[in-house]
Amino acid sequence: MNYLTLYRQWRPQTFEEVVGQKNTVAGLKNAVKEGRLAHAYLFFGPRGSGKTSLAKIMAKAVNCTEGIGGEPCNRCSTCKDINNGSFMDVMEIDAASNRGIDEIRDLREKVRVLPAQGKKKVYIIDEVHMLTTEAFNALLKTLEEPPPSVMFILATTEAHRLPATVLSRCQRYAFTRLSLSDVVQRLEEVSSANEINVTEPALETMARRANGSLRDALSILEQCIAFCDNDIDVNEVLEVLGLVNQEILIQIMAAMLGQRTQEVLSHLNTLIRQGKEPVQVARDTAMCARDLMQYRLLGDDAELLTMSPDILRKLVAAFPALSPSQLSGGIKHLLKLSDELRYNEGQRFLLEIGFLEAIDIMGITSGEQSSKIETSIAAPSSPPAVEKAPKTTTAGSWEEIMDKVKAGKVTVHALLAPASVVEMDEKVLTLGYRPDRRFHRDKMAEKGNQEILQAALTQVLGHPLEINLVILEETAEQPPVVRKAVEIFGKDKVKIIE
Repeated sequence: MNYLTLYRQWRPQTFEEVVGQKNTVAGLKNAVKEGRLAHAYLFFGPRGSGKTSLAKIMAKAVNCTEGIGGEPCNRCSTCKDINNGSFMDVMEIDAASNRGIDEIRDLREKVRVLPAQGKKKVYIIDEVHMLTTEAFNALLKTLEEPPPSVMFILATTEAHRLPATVLSRCQRYAFTRLSLSDVVQRLEEVSSANEINVTEPALETMARRANGSLRDALSILEQCIAFCDNDIDVNEVLEVLGLVNQEILIQIMAAMLGQRTQEVLSHLNTLIRQGKEPVQVARDTAMCARDLMQYRLLGDDAELLTMSPDILRKLVAAFPALSPSQLSGGIKHLLKLSDELRYNEGQRFLLEIGFLEAIDIMGITSGEQSSKIETSIAAPSSPPAVEKAPKTTTAGSWEEIMDKVKAGKVTVHALLAPASVVEMDEKVLTLGYRPDRRFHRDKMAEKGNQEILQAALTQVLGHPLEINLVILEETAEQPPVVRKAVEIFGKDKVKIIE
């Protein structure tokens, strides 16, 4: 007998065996039991949630000759033929490859023929959103008033792409992603039945990576069995999937939050040497930051995708001042970086630059960074760099303006935090950025961010100002402490670092 993949071997054969989807299963089972069957159903939801499997169970239930309580018996000749794919009155159509008007016209002709073997002819149209507009229009009348002996079951992952005229003619059932516990429980059943020893962390890693898709989870398990034989632990799962170890991810995240640049680069070099794809490294780090943000906000109630709560609990304790806005800025940047890496040949270089920028973004939002003057001559420590006071007598202070900006949008406040007020009078506001803050200057120059600042200026000063954004090296204006240090020690002996 030919080998069947695990997800086909373990495809549910009765309503009772379906994992999750309790409301949908209960509704369909009662409809069969009470004989209140609709002529057309629409199953929609994410991949691997059981749409096609439940459609086949429904086809068996309405044709079964010995069913009890709405369940197919799987013993009669009808159920056996449907399970084998040899039942003439149950037709599964792939709309992705049969999407034209000619195929639908042919279907309309066949619909008129009475069932050859069973009580009803059941048409299961998978990926129905792939049909053309003309094909949908040709199907409408048949879908609205099919012969009594015909039932349509449409399945799709993208219900929003279906015309409203089709949606209104179907009973709709929404399929949801399976919970982590449901997927882990099913994986335990499958591994136990196949005498495979899988550790609990390995099962959780598979379930999290499946993202609510039981088919994906079983495919991952099967891949791990082929790689590891009968004993599987979490490290082997990570190796098979090419994922980054949780401990390394947490170390990278801790180093990023702690502004330890050398440590971050060292970890990136290690991962590259291990053969990890830069795209995967960026995506896994973004998912780690996402889980950290969820745990920071929701605690033990958080829905985690990749990380365990024990590890996240330690990280939150190490950084009590961690803010959601700090993490959200880093997540957006890392996701954008992963997209850019997919289409770039210099992936390693781009990965390193992207992580350095992520360190800067996440650190700035926390508001804990400070600049200091470092000299090569032993001397009393210089006073900390201070923000230059505005050259103006206009009512209101820069601190008040920053408070208004923060109330309007936290990310704009983060972009303004490293800026120094070079000049502010009745008409012009000039903000200076150090050369290493060019990214913040460029982002602050965007129209939307300028509008937030102008709104704050209007609230505090009563009128908008012309805004100039400069790099401090491009202007003679510098903070007084910098000018004084240059005078004493010389320009080549003084630099500003974080």
